[in-house]
Amino acid sequence: MEPVKEAEIVGKNIRTIRPIQRFLLLDVLRDKDSRLIFYWALAVLIIGTWIYH
Repeated sequence: MEPVKEAEIVGKNIRTIRPIQRFLLLDVLRDKDSRLIFYWALAVLIIGTWIYH
């Protein structure tokens, strides 16, 4: 029974590679620590576009 537990622990540490999500930066947007910079960048782009027009 002991080797089964080790296999379960190893199986939980494996991440699935999703190239389309990485290409579209979806994994970065899902990260809570990096959302603030994207909100700031979006706000700056919207304000700059509004002022330009």
